[in-house]
Amino acid sequence: MENSNRAFLYGESVFSTMRMISGEVKDWDLHFDRLKRGADFIFGPIEDWKWTPFKLMLEEKLKKFSGTKALRVTIFAKGDSGLRPMMVNVEELEVEILERPLPGDHSPRKLRTLHRPGEPHFWPSFLKSGNYLETLLSQKYVMNPGDDDLLFCDETGVIQESSMANIFIVKGRDLFTPRLGPNVLEGIMRGKILEKAPLFFDKVFEENILWNDSFQADGVFLSNSLRGVFLVDRIDQFEISYSEDFLKLFQELKGLVLK
Repeated sequence: MENSNRAFLYGESVFSTMRMISGEVKDWDLHFDRLKRGADFIFGPIEDWKWTPFKLMLEEKLKKFSGTKALRVTIFAKGDSGLRPMMVNVEELEVEILERPLPGDHSPRKLRTLHRPGEPHFWPSFLKSGNYLETLLSQKYVMNPGDDDLLFCDETGVIQESSMANIFIVKGRDLFTPRLGPNVLEGIMRGKILEKAPLFFDKVFEENILWNDSFQADGVFLSNSLRGVFLVDRIDQFEISYSEDFLKLFQELKGLVLK
């Protein structure tokens, strides 16, 4: 992506990062639907029928990739700096696909909490856009040696998400996760977990979770499309231990949602 275009200068783009396993893009329809809604929010509204040829074009581009890797698909509008109309046609959208190796076995298991003001109230939960400078600087100046990731909370201590993943908390036979909103992304893996959760838990709650609730939990885990589902070992100075029964349940859930 050229550093003179609007996507670079102003963050006018939407993206999704997905796993390709042996040449197959996992959960492609779910990723495209979120891309479509994000692009429609920023650049639209765009008529639904125009998205069909756009999706086919994208799929042809994806066929050029093979093997097992991570793919980042970014959609942005043509044009350089300066003012442009509030709405664009789908024909004015461009696509960039970048590939990189899938993350290794090391997942962000040790979290450091950070209060952040969050996104404006109108920011939809499905929108993956904007720049990550604030997060990168926060990681640099807030995380301690041994920390893997940040866990964002609001000023009242309500948990939002980590800088790269949705969070789930288990208490007994109940599963809790923050409700979707401007500060909680509509993660692809999050949705798959909630779909399968009734097979493993008595009740599933999408609601506000306080920071100190995690210290009384039987399990805490994170999810995103690249790393899948992974346990948290520590939040700040609080270590989390797991029973054999929970670990067995977790592995069964993980195996089901990663199919």
